[in-house]
Amino acid sequence: MIVEWLAWGIAIGLAGMMALVIRGFLPVALHNNGSAVYHLSIGVILILIASAARALYWDALPMLLDAIQPGLWALWHQHIGRPLPNIAMGLIFGAGLLHMLKLSLLLIPEPDRSRYSMWSAPFYPQRVCIIRGVDALRRVWRKDR
Repeated sequence: MIVEWLAWGIAIGLAGMMALVIRGFLPVALHNNGSAVYHLSIGVILILIASAARALYWDALPMLLDAIQPGLWALWHQHIGRPLPNIAMGLIFGAGLLHMLKLSLLLIPEPDRSRYSMWSAPFYPQRVCIIRGVDALRRVWRKDR
């Protein structure tokens, strides 16, 4: 029983923190200008909504329903089933990930962007990320001298 209460407490705490992050991104997300910041905001919000819903549904709701009436979660789960909530939360999560892929495309410099799609953008450029990082640091260092 202590583990269930711990899971419940963590789910409530995480959902609260996710709500605060969502609130922070909301002003930008309400202005659809198609920018990278807009897609970042919407992506983060949707991913956090799906994550909070999943945590609350599977960790907090069973204890809440059974506290109201023992066996109520089993009855609820029997009628709703396992796939429907997972499908709904998965679709929200997937929509957030699509916005993050669009963001990765918008982060590619304009001259190179036309050669990539939303699906291939994560592979830009075709060098290893550590090499990109070293190149960026070298360019900054050279400008400072």
